[in-house]
Amino acid sequence: MLWHWRAGPPKVGRMKKVLVFLLCLSAVAESVSTCVLAGEATPYPDFWGRELTAPAGRIVNGYYLRDRGNGDYVITYTHHAADPETGNLQVAGGWTKVDFFAGNPTPISAEDEDAIRVAFAAPRPRIQSRGGIWLYLPGEMQVKPWSRELKGAGCWVNYAGSLLLRDKAEQVVAQKVVLRLLDAPEKREYWELCQQRGTGEAHYEARVDALSFVLYPLKDGTFLAEGSASPFLIRFRPDLTSPFVDAHPNLFLVDSDEVDRVVKDSYSEAKGFSVQAANDALYKYALALKRQKTGK
Repeated sequence: MLWHWRAGPPKVGRMKKVLVFLLCLSAVAESVSTCVLAGEATPYPDFWGRELTAPAGRIVNGYYLRDRGNGDYVITYTHHAADPETGNLQVAGGWTKVDFFAGNPTPISAEDEDAIRVAFAAPRPRIQSRGGIWLYLPGEMQVKPWSRELKGAGCWVNYAGSLLLRDKAEQVVAQKVVLRLLDAPEKREYWELCQQRGTGEAHYEARVDALSFVLYPLKDGTFLAEGSASPFLIRFRPDLTSPFVDAHPNLFLVDSDEVDRVVKDSYSEAKGFSVQAANDALYKYALALKRQKTGK
């Protein structure tokens, strides 16, 4: 079953909807807006995200996003079994397709997946963390994904992903991290440069990730964020908030400074850079956020 969040129907009149839309655009121009582009101001359903799921014992291992040309987007994704000892994914996998707004998840073959990627174009523009390209939002605000690897890491780590928001003067006004609390621990291979110096350890145990994204604009000023190493496709408002993140029990939108503080403290206690120590500390931090969010 695909976990998703859907809001109730709007209860404002036609003229009020138009006024709310105009006020939202004006507010974004002045500061980071918390408005929702409402009612008939948007061509999209009031739907904000999908978590792609796999059969028991399998892990979602990447997906493709294609533009149907009718306002919806088709997602094709693969899932694989993981070696219980090492966490390494097995070669043989399965495929599923689902439309972002309409839903209807359906198992497909590898040949079907190839046909879908040929039939539909990838959304453009595609904004990645590499390069100097920003995604322009209403009010001349700009957003891009970013990797904030702390000095001394020297490699990719699973707590570096963030979203940067800057104003028309190119001043950063917000930097947010979407933390994901995993349902169960996952073994992850260290990148070669991440090897714990002198220990010979090949894996670390992850229980929480900072999501890394690729971004695509939507016509109403919101944007889609593709989790490049996670099973999420999330629709965000121009202020980097999302009802999907707000409602999901294991996702938390936090300032990047808070994540960096937790990581730096873990490095101090470990007497040096440690991917495992950072993951353990962020896990405790995310558990506290979940208790605040759900009361459990």
